[in-house]
Amino acid sequence: MSEELEKLITFGKRLRYVRKKIACVVRQTSFARLMGMTQNKYAKFEKNVIKPTSEIHVPLVKGYYINIVWLFSGEGDIFDFGKLSKKQILEIKAGFKTKAVELNKNVLVNFKYDRDEMRKLRTAGMQVKAIAAHFNVSDFTVIKVTKDIVRVLDKDEAIRLADKGMSADKIGKKLGYSTRYIEVVLAKKIIPIDVKRAKQLRDEGFTYKKIGLEMGYSRDYVSKILNKRYTLKLKN
Repeated sequence: MSEELEKLITFGKRLRYVRKKIACVVRQTSFARLMGMTQNKYAKFEKNVIKPTSEIHVPLVKGYYINIVWLFSGEGDIFDFGKLSKKQILEIKAGFKTKAVELNKNVLVNFKYDRDEMRKLRTAGMQVKAIAAHFNVSDFTVIKVTKDIVRVLDKDEAIRLADKGMSADKIGKKLGYSTRYIEVVLAKKIIPIDVKRAKQLRDEGFTYKKIGLEMGYSRDYVSKILNKRYTLKLKN
């Protein structure tokens, strides 16, 4: 047994290996459809959150000739081709790749649809975390897909939260933006107040980094403010 296979110590890891290395399916969503279940439920099998049932192993045994003993215990060979000839086995394995092309193609089409839907929801005002939960993807994926969508609604909300005393870092996390972006959005609103405080801390011997931590800003941003690199932006 190879070193790679020896590391597959749980059912979930072996299941993931079958999906990625044998079935060659990129995303859980597509493989879950093949299993006849939702992506959420399938993901729980890979994470070992729920115990394996016939619902998950029967399609693998029938569709990919996976050895059920290996799948559950990690012992024995991965495949169980029975008395099939070498020629038949090669044809079956070639069929895996053909099937994978179709499955991955369908996923790309669905993901394009998801991207469009994500953008629509983000434009409509839905928050990053809510969209991520809806499509069962990470916050980072949503931000990446919708990064060029900048809405007045977010700016108004950021200003409202800043007026309540929330730091740029916390506002960014709440609205799904980086601290740096929030700092730029709020520059005209809060810099005149923060500059005075930042100068006081600087006079007391605080470093730019410590000032940033104290006030909820990045070190570079504090440095630029105190060195008057945002002077033009502050006029009005």
